[in-house]
This record gives sequence, C-alpha cells and structure tokens, in this order.
Amino acid sequence: MSWRQLIEADLAGHLSDTELQRIRAAAVGKNGDPIADTLLGIANTIRGYISAHPANRLGPDGTIPEELVDCAMHIAVVHVWTRVGGGLLDPKGLRKEAADEAMKLLRDVAKGLFRVQPPPTADAQAPGAGGADCELASGKGNFPVSTELNGLF
Repeated sequence: MSWRQLIEADLAGHLSDTELQRIRAAAVGKNGDPIADTLLGIANTIRGYISAHPANRLGPDGTIPEELVDCAMHIAVVHVWTRVGGGLLDPKGLRKEAADEAMKLLRDVAKGLFRVQPPPTADAQAPGAGGADCELASGKGNFPVSTELNGLF
C-alpha cells in the first residue's frame, strides 16, 4: 500500500455534488478553502495517531497510508460541515456514527492494535535497490581462519 495526500475527489465519494456546492457557498467570505484546509488538518491528525505508536513510521509530509483514506473521509464529512457552520445532513445519524468509528480506529492505530503499512524506505525506492546491483562472490580456495579476521568484527 502507498502513502498519499487526501484530495477533494476522495471527499466527493462521500458527499453529493449538491452538498459540495452548499459547502462552498457557505464558505464564501470565510478564510481559506474549507475542503482543502479540512483535508490537510485531518491528514495531520491521522499522522499524529500513527506516530503515537513506536512501531509506526511516517511517510512524506501531508500523506497518510491508503488504508486510512476512507477513515479520513468519514471524519472529513463531519468536519467540513462544522467548519462552514452548516448543519450536517445526517437525518439517521449514520455519518456521525461513521466518524465516531473512524476515530476509534485511529485510537487503535495509536495503541498498535491496527497496524498501518509503513511507507517505502528511501533505499527501497533507489535505483538498484533489492540487490540488483550486487554480485554473489564465491570461490574455490583457502578461506581465512578466525585469527586472520581479528579486528574485522
């Protein structure tokens, strides 16, 4: 799995076009883009939960692991409506419930109960990584004895 930034298209899968238009209309005259700012804030919050467990490593700034994108969107739906001061369109309470479940998942990530894929290491991304530029040495001959290796280990 890869690490990536959250984008508006991710949120568009959880909100209707009408809702996105209403959010943008409600944000006119307010500071910043409510969607972009919300997505960046949520990504940073998720990175905080990930970094809370010592076994986890973070990917590049502003990115989260792919397996937490849906979790981020459930939280974003509630946050973006709250940010523009509109009422969350959630007559059955399912969106709020999904956001609460997403927050529980993030707490599990912080406790190490839900493991996220680590980001690729710089070595793994480098050309020739994985041993392609290595040569296996072998030979027939006298191998050094332990006394000749003194100081190497």
